[in-house]
Order: sequence, then C-alpha cells, then structure tokens
Amino acid sequence: MKKLFNHLNYRLLIMLTGLIAVLLTAFIPPVMAESSKPLVRFETSKGDFTLQLYPDEAPLTVANFLGYVTGGFYDGEDGNGATIFHRVIDGFMIQTGGFTEEFYTAANPGESGKTTLDPIQNEANNGLSNEAYTIAMARTGDPHSATSQFFINVVDNPYLDYVDEDNWGYAVFGGVLAGKNTVDVIRAVETTSATYYPYEDVPVDPVVINNTAILDNTVYFPHIASNGDWETEICMINTDSEELKGVLRAFDNSGQAVSDAVAVSLSSNGRQEVTVGDAFSNASDIGYITLQTDSDAAYGYTKFFKEGLRRVALPAVREINSGDIYIPHIASNTEWWTGIGLVNTGDTEKELEIEFNNGTVVTKTVPAHGHASFTIRDLFGGEAQGALESAVIREADGIIGLELFGSETGTGNNYLSGILLSGETGSEMIYPHIATNAEWWTGIVAYNPSDSACELKIRPVTENGIALPSQTITLGAHEKYVGTASGMGLSEDTAWLEFEATAGDAGCPVSGFELFGKNSGQQLGGYSTVGLDTTSGIFAKLEDEGWTGIAIVNPGFTRATVTLTAYNDSGEKIASEEISLNSRSKRAAEPGAIFTEDISGATYVRYTSDKEVVAFQLNGSDDDMLLDGLPGMSVEY
Repeated sequence: MKKLFNHLNYRLLIMLTGLIAVLLTAFIPPVMAESSKPLVRFETSKGDFTLQLYPDEAPLTVANFLGYVTGGFYDGEDGNGATIFHRVIDGFMIQTGGFTEEFYTAANPGESGKTTLDPIQNEANNGLSNEAYTIAMARTGDPHSATSQFFINVVDNPYLDYVDEDNWGYAVFGGVLAGKNTVDVIRAVETTSATYYPYEDVPVDPVVINNTAILDNTVYFPHIASNGDWETEICMINTDSEELKGVLRAFDNSGQAVSDAVAVSLSSNGRQEVTVGDAFSNASDIGYITLQTDSDAAYGYTKFFKEGLRRVALPAVREINSGDIYIPHIASNTEWWTGIGLVNTGDTEKELEIEFNNGTVVTKTVPAHGHASFTIRDLFGGEAQGALESAVIREADGIIGLELFGSETGTGNNYLSGILLSGETGSEMIYPHIATNAEWWTGIVAYNPSDSACELKIRPVTENGIALPSQTITLGAHEKYVGTASGMGLSEDTAWLEFEATAGDAGCPVSGFELFGKNSGQQLGGYSTVGLDTTSGIFAKLEDEGWTGIAIVNPGFTRATVTLTAYNDSGEKIASEEISLNSRSKRAAEPGAIFTEDISGATYVRYTSDKEVVAFQLNGSDDDMLLDGLPGMSVEY
C-alpha cells in the first residue's frame, strides 16, 4: 500500500517530535508493556526483519524514526529512491538509512545521500546497551547529529554505550524482534573498501530496502493451553488480494514476551495452521498470542484439544470490547465445569467486578497487557456453584476473552465447547441448524443481560422456508433460557429458528448461543448466535481427518445468491460454486456435496452473497470422538 505521507508531511511530523515525545511520556505507563511497543517491518533484497522500538527509553529517537518510516524515506515511497545498506562490517554492525542505489553509479557516491531533516538530541543515556541485534542511531563526531541513518549491532558493542557527556555513545532505540537470520545474511555479504572512496565496507551488490510497514493491526488468540495435557492450534487466514506479513508473539500472564517471535507470511487468500507446542519454546508459560500485521485482512481461530478425547474451536478476536461484557452461560456442578480466559489489552491494570445472576460479586485483577485464566470453582475456593447461571463483567473496557465449558472427569462424557465473551447483543438472533434424532441433540441458550424482562418470540422455519407455529416465552431481567430442541416441542420439520426479543414496542437486547451434541456423550460443538448475518464470510477449516458440515440460511424474504469458493493453504482457488437460496430457506451439506468440482485439495471455503445470510460449520473426527463448531466468520471488505 502506498504511503499516505509525502516528504512535506513527514517533515512536519519530524518538526513535532518534541511534542510527540512529551505526549508519549504523558500517556504511556512508566514501563510500556512488550505488546504495546511499536513494530516496524523492513523488507530488503536479502529478506525481511521486524524491529521493536523502545519509546519509553528513547521517545525522541522513536518519534524521529517513525516519521521517516511513515514518510516513505527508507523504502523510496517518498519518490526520492529507496535506501541501501551502505556499510556492512561482519563482527560489528550493518548500517543503512542514508544513500540510494545511485551510490553505485554516481561519480561522487556521497551525492546519492538523501535529504534529511534536522538532527535530534542524543538519547544514548537511556540505560540501553549496544548489544547484538539492537538498533542504534548513526551520527557524525557531533553527538547530537543523528538524522535518518541507523545501524544494527551484529555483536555486543558495549564500547558504543553512553559513558558521560564527553563520551556520549550511540543511542539504542529498539531491537530486532524477528528476522535475525536476515540480519545474519546481510552481515555476511561481500564488501569492498576500494571502489567507492572514501566509503569503506560497502556491499559489492546492493542490499536495498524495498518496503517498510508499521505493524499496527492486532489479532488476538486470547487463551493458550499447551502443557502436555492440553494443546492449542491457531489458524490464520489472509482474505486480502495481496500478501500478508506479520509476526506471532506469545505472552505470559504478566504480559511479558515468552519465546521468540515467529514471522508469518501468507499469500493472497493463504492460510496457515500453527501448533503452539511445536512453534514456540516455553509453550507452557504462554497465556495468549497475538498476530501483528500492517493489514486488517487477517482472520482465524483458536482450537484447544486433548488428543483423541475432546476439542473446541473459537474465532480469533479482532475487536476490543468496551463497557460491560457477558458470561451468558455458567455450568459449575458435579457434571460440568466452566472456565474463563481474559486478556487485558490496555496499558493499566484492571480490577474487574464479576457480578453473577444471584447478586454475588467477585473481583479479579488482570495486569496491563496480562492474562488471567480460572474456573468458576476457583473463584469460590474450589467449590462447585450450581446456583450460578450467568454473569456480567462490569466496566470491562479493553478486556477480551472466552469461556469454555466441559464435562467433569468421571461423568463418562467428553463434552467440550465454548464461546467468545463480548458485550454484543441483538433483538434478533438466528439459530441456523436443528438436529434432533437418535444420534444428535441441539441445545438452545438465550440470555437477557438487561434490567427489564423480555418477551421472546421463537419462530421455527423449515428447510424450504415455510413458517411453523411460533411460541413465546418470558425472559426475566438477567435471566437465561436453556433448552433442547426436543424439549421445546418443535415440529420434526424444523430446520432453523429465529428469536425476536421485545420489551413493549421496543427491541430487547439479548445474546445467545447454540450447541450440538452426540447422545453418546463424546462430542459437543457450538457458537454464538449474535451478529451472524453477513454478506461475506469464511468456513475456516475443511477437516482432513474426518468430516465437515456447513449450513447457510437466508433469513430474509427475497432470494439470495451465494457464491462459494474453495481454497488451499497456498491461496490457490480450487473451485467455485454458485447456489440460490429462496427466502427463509436453508442449505446444509458437506462441502463436497455442494461443489460440482472436486475440492479434495481445499482447506477452507469463502462465501459471498448478494443478501445477508447466516452460516456455521461443524467439524468432526472419523472416530466420533472429536467435534468443534465455528460460525461463518464475517469478513470485512
């Protein structure tokens, strides 16, 4: 994507670096959490590397550097040529940020230097040392002469550190977070000290900075369990027509980085699965993981599993909650446990009040950019809480999370499911599938978090869109409805349900979710039913060792045309199919039965529709032990 700032724009930005530094000091915590520090990716002719900047220690230098980045100075998006690594000394450092490729052809190489802005104050007295893979500002003999040039230390260079005002040293302002292998490639290139006098240690072949990007978009995988008993799989999908690059970062419960960052590169429409225990060291210490990119086209899911016993999948988190968030279902008794995982994305510690449906209030503290996980039992000294059915987390700005609920050990069941926690509600919800027979049961949950009672009208609909007799129930303030499709007395022709919640003449805000379980007690899958309607979405995984079922409902009163496209992990289109859905009708099948072409090589499916539709998927294992459900994840274009 082209830079939005031209040369004049970043000149103004750099002139304001003093103000930026003051603002950084005023509005960031005394020690900025690892996950808050700016990340910048450099794409070079020798590979990519990602820098993490340290605005706490070097606010002027970081503001100066980011001004050059956003202004397109380093990669030539300013129209004045991309910069090169013009000085490379293995065993010391690699330096860039001053000259363009004209350095190699100009009669006087120095004339290829780019015009810079005013020099900045040296911040080398910030306590940071010139250790291997840190970055520091280059300068002349004047200690306060740094402008755009910087270098990456490839070994520890403590003699470059600040000593006193007679020995200022060189200001460290960040480090290489990912791509150290690229730095190592650059440090080893062949150089010359004879060809471009008076410049020495110049790479024989240009090493060019082709692109720079600030990684300011974050997707969260808000809970990780990788401890020998449980394992976690995360999946990332690039919905853009351009390549997506970023870094996966793992954090412990205190918000500190765990393990090295993992570079991610996804082709257009590409997809990647990562098993946490394989990709990260110290995996058992990880509380949550983020994917940080310069693109808003990243989607995905988190899957938790016990090999061969149980599993659950939930969408990755792209939006941060504000205000109250809801725990719409709690089952804490001899048969079920409920667990909660929370991440505080904010810069300050949060002391959260969890208010349960019976009025009990419990507080839970989550550090800035930290993580907390606990069961409902944990909040009450290990005792089951059969009277608790739901809860509200008050004033949860910046908090994201999930809840899991599963069968207690010894019950003979291996049920496991879960949903994301949010404050999202709606007066209408679609439950897009009903399965009630000798093998399957369907669970329906609706929760009223408001202070007023709601009238809940339940409208069953057949697969062909025919309305069946409706029923109405009253859902009291802060009450939850839990039922099974069989217990609701629904017609056997019921294919999906529409819920409408009202309070008088107005809509009533409710939330809910749907569960599917095997009567054998071995499989359970579910998803939230709030805000599922969309014109574009993803079925994020086609099961390779089992089966996948998908369903699409047209809840509207006009025909919908839906286009499904199957892709493999490389982003290659395998097949495309167009289907038509009459008003209020539904299509449910395994994907292979919907496509006329063979899609055995596909790993996921995208869909678009000319009308809003509601979709979901179930994935099951061939041995009838494992099941997970995911909504058709809405994709923004």
